[in-house]
Amino acid sequence: MRKFTRLCRFVLNRCHRELEKFYILGYIRSLLKLSLLTILWFFWSLWKMFIPRIVRGPLLTLMSYTGVVLSMNVARLASPN
Repeated sequence: MRKFTRLCRFVLNRCHRELEKFYILGYIRSLLKLSLLTILWFFWSLWKMFIPRIVRGPLLTLMSYTGVVLSMNVARLASPN
C-alpha cells in the first residue's frame, strides 16, 4: 500500500509540474503574440501615415513579387527532387 501511495504521489507531482510548465509557456507565448501584434500595428500606422499612395502602390507590387519569388525558391529547395 505504501508503494502504491508513493507511486500515486510521484505521478501527481509529475503531472502538476508538466501542467505548470505548459501554463508558463502559454503565458509567455501569449505575451510574445501581444508584443508582436503591437509592433506590427505600430509599423502599419507609420506606413499609413508617412508613405504616400503614389509610392505605396509600386512598393507593394515589388514586395509581393519578392514574396512570390522567395516562396517559389523555398518550395524548390524543400522539394525532395
